[in-house]
Amino acid sequence: MTDEIFIDLHWRQRKSIQFQTTLMVITFLFFLRMFVRYVAQYLVCLAMKVPITNFTPLWYRFDLVYAAWNFQQQVAVVVVGLLANTIIFCIAILIAKGSKLTLQCFPKVWHVIICWFGIFAILDPYIVLFFDVVSSNHINGDWFKFPQHFYVIYEDYSIGIYLILLINFVCTFVTSFIFYQWMVYWYQNGKIVDLYRRLNGHQKEFFLPYDQECSLSYLKWTIASAKKRPSVIMSERRKIKDRLGVERVLNFITILKIENHILKRSRLFYKDFDGSIIEVP
Repeated sequence: MTDEIFIDLHWRQRKSIQFQTTLMVITFLFFLRMFVRYVAQYLVCLAMKVPITNFTPLWYRFDLVYAAWNFQQQVAVVVVGLLANTIIFCIAILIAKGSKLTLQCFPKVWHVIICWFGIFAILDPYIVLFFDVVSSNHINGDWFKFPQHFYVIYEDYSIGIYLILLINFVCTFVTSFIFYQWMVYWYQNGKIVDLYRRLNGHQKEFFLPYDQECSLSYLKWTIASAKKRPSVIMSERRKIKDRLGVERVLNFITILKIENHILKRSRLFYKDFDGSIIEVP
């Protein structure tokens, strides 16, 4: 699955249009992830009528400063920010499934875009933590709000640290599970699980018809057509040894046509021991 995701990013392909396009998609989705997260937090603040004192976009984050007056509002803002990209990822998956069911097609490039957005949805909390630490955003950073809240009340960071780690772990687990289901069973119509089955499946799991194999419906149609003309239809069972010397019972159906009062063989079918119907040329 990893090779399928990063196949367009091999360094030897750096001059190809696929490599450059993938880099552009990754860059765009990086900023889209950031936009979705902080705009969702901004909107939930407006919905709760929480005063917003600063909302400044930077290249690596949005400076969102608000005046929450209870802990429930802090939880709502943090959780919405964590789940915003996951929700957009789920909506993209539903659009892909709906397009496949209704239009019977979905462009391959959009599978790749949804895939990379899912990766960013998983990594989003940790990207935010990295930039908050690097930029010393210890006051307004989402990872630091719970510890600060409990330190002000109980002079103890541990409760807040435990809660923020738990919430981030649960959200990461949920997003990772959705991403796994998408990549294995839905990405390019289940390409990865199909590849896995082809590499690890037993021989009996694959249906490989013989060159002259035909269906039961075709055999019935041939017999019905032969009955409309002067012909003789013969059915018999023969015991034949296979290549391993095991005796097998085969059913033969021979269709003889009558021409000038002479019988000539027209068609010959036999049913193999495994149920295959084969026409003898």
